[in-house]
Amino acid sequence: MSFTEDLTLFFDTDEFGNTATYTPNGGSATTIVIVGPDNVEANEATGEYSVGGDQWIAFTPASNVSGIKRGDTLAVNGTTYTISHAINENGVMKMYLEP
Repeated sequence: MSFTEDLTLFFDTDEFGNTATYTPNGGSATTIVIVGPDNVEANEATGEYSVGGDQWIAFTPASNVSGIKRGDTLAVNGTTYTISHAINENGVMKMYLEP
């Protein structure tokens, strides 16, 4: 039997989620819910992250951003970020952002 985490709470705007506008490069904007963006520092040796670095990331259910690619944008709280790359981690898209 496999274990599946219910991440709905994390993407609830009454809890941790933020409303954002995702725009595919050359496409139409849509409103999605994300966690973040947060600036983090990556430790390449361990693969761990700590808050306060120079890399911005945000998370959203992968179904919110099907077809995501470099150059798409994410607007949150008046700041627009360009997506440099994204990784689908078991149904949650980790988006790397450039302010």
